[in-house]
Amino acid sequence: MNPVPDSPTTRKSGKRYRRLLVPALLIIVVATVWSQRYPLGERLLLHALQFSPLAEPELSGLSFDGKQVQLERFGFRLETAAGPLQVTLQNVAAGYRLEPLSVEAIDIGHAVLKLDYQTADTATNAAADESTGRLPLPPLRVANLDLQIATPWGDSRFNGRAQFGPSPQTAYQLILEDGRHSLTLNAAADAADFGLALAGANGARILALDGSGLGGPDAKLNLRGKLGDIAAWLQSTPLLPATLRPTGAPAALAAQLGNSRLNLELHSADGFAHSQAKLSLTRDKNVLAEAKAAISLPPQPAADIAGRLALSAGEAFDLAKPWLPETARSWSVASGEIAAAWQLHWQTQLKRGTAKLDIGDLSLTAGPARLQHSDIHLAIPELADGTAELSARIRTLELGEGLTGRDLELDAAYREPELALKRARLAIFGGQLELVPDKFDISQMPLALTLKAQQIDLAQLLASLHYPQLSGTGSVDGELPLKLATGSIELQDGALRGTRPGTLRYQSPADDGNLAFQALRNLVYHRLQAQLNYQPSGDYRIGLRLEGHNPEVLSGHPLAFNLNISGQLPELLRRGLVTGNFERAILEQVGQQPAETPPAQPAGKP
Repeated sequence: MNPVPDSPTTRKSGKRYRRLLVPALLIIVVATVWSQRYPLGERLLLHALQFSPLAEPELSGLSFDGKQVQLERFGFRLETAAGPLQVTLQNVAAGYRLEPLSVEAIDIGHAVLKLDYQTADTATNAAADESTGRLPLPPLRVANLDLQIATPWGDSRFNGRAQFGPSPQTAYQLILEDGRHSLTLNAAADAADFGLALAGANGARILALDGSGLGGPDAKLNLRGKLGDIAAWLQSTPLLPATLRPTGAPAALAAQLGNSRLNLELHSADGFAHSQAKLSLTRDKNVLAEAKAAISLPPQPAADIAGRLALSAGEAFDLAKPWLPETARSWSVASGEIAAAWQLHWQTQLKRGTAKLDIGDLSLTAGPARLQHSDIHLAIPELADGTAELSARIRTLELGEGLTGRDLELDAAYREPELALKRARLAIFGGQLELVPDKFDISQMPLALTLKAQQIDLAQLLASLHYPQLSGTGSVDGELPLKLATGSIELQDGALRGTRPGTLRYQSPADDGNLAFQALRNLVYHRLQAQLNYQPSGDYRIGLRLEGHNPEVLSGHPLAFNLNISGQLPELLRRGLVTGNFERAILEQVGQQPAETPPAQPAGKP
């Protein structure tokens, strides 16, 4: 059977269907692709990231339109010159243009950055590649940035708002805000010039750090700010690992100088491998301290430092309190000025150096003692050798109520561990006390010294005891062997002797007619000897030999007394001043018999 030929109408319908099939298929394909555009986009983006420096990329929740791309989550790892960085971003939105193709801004709801900081000698070779991580970054805003940096000194953290992008003045600007402080960094495109400013929540400037010409032959850094504000921030900021935050004495030192302004300048011609530094501390335009240094970095770190200091003695004492013994922290300084200068050479450790300290017109109260109008000079010709020379001149030295010495002269030299005492002299009690010059090994305690007494006025010496019943005249010389230990003093077999005749008067409140006490009311002596012992426990023992007479007792017959005085300070002369039956001894010397005590009468008889 022959086929029936198509009619013209049938042929037209087939052609129409074929013409409609191609657009329909395209529509189906486009619809299918459009419905799968986000999963396909994620796959394409992940594939493209395989050729970037970002390692282990992962993303999810991709969506986009003609103006914006959004991601619910985006994470990756990046090898940097400082160590591996792990980044996790959430709720990312990036605005873009197609003509010309560019990213306008990136907004991130939450970002977590974890950096495992490594020092230069442990960083990987890949991290040293200059091209690593150099990606063009558009304006970036992070609503909540969680920055975590693990360092060999502890963890450094930041949690707050961040913003990065170009600024009108510089190529880039970074702003970090955590509710308490704001940190603003402006930098040139090549980072050769930058300015960093730290401010409090109220906008008050805490510190500023500026850099210029970095990497060139005229690189400069300048740090300035109020020392107290800088110290307070360093002590509290989580950006600084806890082990590096100033505590204890450094913190107290910064607090004492809180109102002063710090200015630090560094200049280098070779990338700070070698640099010149200048540090100054000022208050009300007055220089409190300044130092200049030449610094060299590894492989042979070294520094040559020269500096000076000018402070009131009171302020310097407050600064030194954290380093002073507990007993010295209660001292007070009324006046005085301190000037210090030093030169140091440091190379891994202190190699050599000199220092000088001058204290002028110092007035210091230390417990019951008080120094007035004092000049003290300390010279350290070589710090590395542990040598020092001390010279002191104290015009007035008050040791207690009514006890005042004058013109104290002290000269000594120290070379570890030996102390050479050249002079220690004090005018007191109308005469002079002097330590015999000698050399001592201060690592071997106790120290044995000898105190010489010359022309000590007995009236002034007895008056210092604050015992009104006892007084006298004359003068004494002697030697007092002392043993000094930490917090204690001991006197063994000290000897005093009268150098001229005098009188001794003791008015006993209860002598009851005792002949010995009668003689001591006005004893004119021509010989006086005393032996003194004192223990660190406070126990004392005094053996006194007196030879003389009382014109009103036994017709002025010569008398000799051996008196033993002992007790516990400060009970001196308050009890047991005279021990023994001295009346019998005195009467035996003049050939008389003491009166016998009458026997007791029986009770009830006359």
